Amino acid sequence: MKKLGEVMTSSDVFSIEPKLDGVYRWYGTSLLAFEASDLTIPQMEYKVEVNPALVSIDGETIKGETSFRFKTQALRMLSVIPGYSAQKEGVYVNNNDVPLDLAKDIALVFSYPVNPEVIKDYLEIYADDVKLKFSVLKAYENLLHVSIEDTVPEDKKISVLLLEGGRSEKHFIGTEKRQAVSFQSLRPFVQTRMYTEGQSYSKYTNPLEITYSHNLDTKQIDEIVKGIKTTPSMPLTKDNVEILGRTIRIFGLPVVYEQNYSFSMDAEVKDIYGRSIVEKIRALVSVPPARSFVDFKDYGFALLEAEFAPKIAFEFQNILEGSEYRVNDFLQKFDAEMIPKNKRVTHLVDLNLT
Repeated sequence: MKKLGEVMTSSDVFSIEPKLDGVYRWYGTSLLAFEASDLTIPQMEYKVEVNPALVSIDGETIKGETSFRFKTQALRMLSVIPGYSAQKEGVYVNNNDVPLDLAKDIALVFSYPVNPEVIKDYLEIYADDVKLKFSVLKAYENLLHVSIEDTVPEDKKISVLLLEGGRSEKHFIGTEKRQAVSFQSLRPFVQTRMYTEGQSYSKYTNPLEITYSHNLDTKQIDEIVKGIKTTPSMPLTKDNVEILGRTIRIFGLPVVYEQNYSFSMDAEVKDIYGRSIVEKIRALVSVPPARSFVDFKDYGFALLEAEFAPKIAFEFQNILEGSEYRVNDFLQKFDAEMIPKNKRVTHLVDLNLT
């Protein structure tokens, strides 16, 4: 006989295979609980066998089901890391646009450590519906380093499948359903935008921008400059053109605010992967007005010697209707229609005004 709630390290009521260490406790005369001190093994089926000779306190032999089974969590494929070696070195790789050389070097992340000799038989890799050959390089705990041996085609969905029955070790239970992770190989090289109404800033006066899907080869600047023409004709050199990542920026042309000119570019534009587009761009460019601003100098030396009249100057351009300023009780209103457009104006303020 055992006392209710008494802790036992063994019991002849039931057994568990594979064996788990733990404690047993009776709660009443019909409920025996087992609390495992061991962690269960993932991807494992456990069998619980109730002693068929078990007799109740009334002397009745047990009847019905005396054998039960339960499964621990099966293996899961969590993600794919394209360009694995490059990413380890800090290189950013966009899973939705993976360069072809990096697409061949991938890592698979699983929910549990895997045996590469076992898991490789449950893996398949496809470019859309075309099966690709691969080899397993090494396993690092939950991560499997894989090399795709076939050429990875451009603009394809690269899918890695963990087939039904996939497992970390031969004696483990397999997955019940197929699992998949994927990424997109390098997308087509195309022009994505042409922006002709950019506001001037810094050295970039009246900029015009042509943007592409991928970073551009900076060595092609001379060919691009040769292919650009304007009407009316304007002088244009390498000093007026920059390649900034995915964008060709043309700036600093001697244009007139709020007038139009024709722009054309006939050139072979190349990206950093060696792909090219033969461009024949034609556009009518409307030069926007100069930006509207007011600039007060509110920093630096702020003392004025007594022999000088107390005055301050500020600069503005294309101010809005209703603009005004106040010094003490003096109010100065501006008539925006009477101020020259697209010109910087310096305005002097007498601080003696009351």
